[in-house]
Amino acid sequence: MNYVEIVNRTRKRDPAEQAKLLNELTEMIKPQPPQRGKRSIIELERLGAKIWAGIDAREYVRQMREGWERR
Repeated sequence: MNYVEIVNRTRKRDPAEQAKLLNELTEMIKPQPPQRGKRSIIELERLGAKIWAGIDAREYVRQMREGWERR
């Protein structure tokens, strides 16, 4: 069946069926988000390394804990 035949057959349907077909076609062509494959936790390695460069982890944790104790 070609495009013209589909349009002609659709015109013979009642408006409710036409609307249903239109909704289904709209859903069919709506852009879909890209499918993502499984990722590895290893990909996060060194993420944010520049932000933390030069910061002593123990001192940072000590300061954070002090802030918690003050509350």
